[in-house]
Amino acid sequence: MNELYTLVAWGLRALECAVLILVVLNLKWRNIPVFSAYRFKSPADEELYSCFLTCLCLFTINILITHTIPYIFSLDVGVFELRRFYYSFLVSISATFCLLMFFFHSIKNCRFSFVARTCLFMSFVGTLTNLLQLILRGYFDVNILYSFYGPFIASQSIMDIAITMFFVLKFTSQRYRARVTA
Repeated sequence: MNELYTLVAWGLRALECAVLILVVLNLKWRNIPVFSAYRFKSPADEELYSCFLTCLCLFTINILITHTIPYIFSLDVGVFELRRFYYSFLVSISATFCLLMFFFHSIKNCRFSFVARTCLFMSFVGTLTNLLQLILRGYFDVNILYSFYGPFIASQSIMDIAITMFFVLKFTSQRYRARVTA
């Protein structure tokens, strides 16, 4: 089962990379600079930039998780210490994602789009789930949620990429329709 989760994780990273590239291309087509000062001309530009920030944070955090978890599992510690460290790491990564989102949006003075709010909400739910797993499995050795945990976290990642991909494809199709009618 772990091989399936690993395969899903790498597939999602590839999709996240493709979505991030497509968002950057959409920003380029709208003449919105990626990292320099810019005053948004329309709410759609601001929504697209918020989507870019969300994709960038998701991609960065998920790459960090994908590369760090094998090292965590290779630690030579007891089962309970490993569980505590693993779930504590996931809780801190989710909190870091939320902080990065707030930080980047405040730097660019950009409002949160629907994509950003949804990803933040799902990250908050994931953080609570990881915290619950930390308490249940790390301290009390209760595995009541264990069979639901893996599919829940995998579906959360799939929903994150699906919602970002939907909005990026929406912006791309708007760009394509504008070019065809012009």
